[in-house]
Amino acid sequence: MAKSKLISRIGALALAAALACTSLISASAATIDKATIDMDAKAQLSIYKYDFTNAKKDGVWDEDSYVSTGQYDAKVNQVLGGTTRTGANSASSALGNGQASNGYAIKGVEYTYLKIADITQFTESEKDGGRTDSHIEVLYAIDKVKGADMLAAIGLADGAQSYENANALDSDNWYYQSDKLNAALKAALEANSTTVKNSLESYVKNNGGTAMPETNEDGYSNVTGLPVGLYLLVETRTPEMVTGTTNPCFVSLPMTTVDGGMADGSGNQITTGGHDWNYNVVLYPKNETGIVTLEKTVREAVKDTGKNNASDVITDGFKHNATASAGDTIEYQIISTLPTITSAATNISEYTFRDVLARGLSYVGGTNSVTLEFFTDANCTNKVTT
Repeated sequence: MAKSKLISRIGALALAAALACTSLISASAATIDKATIDMDAKAQLSIYKYDFTNAKKDGVWDEDSYVSTGQYDAKVNQVLGGTTRTGANSASSALGNGQASNGYAIKGVEYTYLKIADITQFTESEKDGGRTDSHIEVLYAIDKVKGADMLAAIGLADGAQSYENANALDSDNWYYQSDKLNAALKAALEANSTTVKNSLESYVKNNGGTAMPETNEDGYSNVTGLPVGLYLLVETRTPEMVTGTTNPCFVSLPMTTVDGGMADGSGNQITTGGHDWNYNVVLYPKNETGIVTLEKTVREAVKDTGKNNASDVITDGFKHNATASAGDTIEYQIISTLPTITSAATNISEYTFRDVLARGLSYVGGTNSVTLEFFTDANCTNKVTT
């Protein structure tokens, strides 16, 4: 192996997505034995997609106690992949979107990835940058032109917060430490999640991002043969039950194993933390889910019967059943929840209500016969538009 093909691990901070795909794992390299990255190696990225929302609601999983390691976690897969959902008859259960998955797995989710930076090492002596020690920085080289829109989206336009001492290595690149990229992405998402998610989703698409296979009935998707480097991962397709996409995240291939002293998902102490490079990164990103609801209620249209006060308030006389005689007119309303639009990937292009009248009934049309209203709350009091 040629020396130019190796990157020193000393001083490295590796990036990897945690459970919610928003935070990154760092590793101290002071105790690392194998201090090189094989730049000729091929890495792989695996994703397991589970319905953490309902798993927590059903009491089978506590996501708050989960420790993300970037490695396969047998306990997560056993509990969430093989558990029979509450109310289901077997481990295979309907998702409410016309598909079925095993346990709490979510089928039909697509992620798209794009390599945005090479990994490089930068050696500094005691005389450089006013430092008092000699050290090696592991940095990510982002092309100034190709990466401009991505950096601007996370508040790092024009190389803001890049590693100035290393920028002279190549005038075409900005060089970044992992913690700077991590903090910038986190702050940008907290400030304006939808705008940032849309920008990064568009960036990946417009720059030739590659879609991973949709998650299968086990919630699993995998891609192999990836060159080492820094990747931007975005969620680009979700089934109907998913009410919001996960946040975009950076994934370093490889990443360092978790620091020693931490426990994996099975409760076993990790004794190799910080000692190895992990070329097979496994992620368990979280989505919020919720089956869309639909309710139809009716009331007598005649205002003088005392059954309504002639208002459009949803509680004014509307019930699940009503009494009427031949020739009477009945008013009805349909109330449905819509998925939260958190980015372009969850935008709704068409939403259809199919209402079939019973035999003997006919629809009374005419001007202003249908009113469509949008609200931001479940009680339909905070109206957005009509």
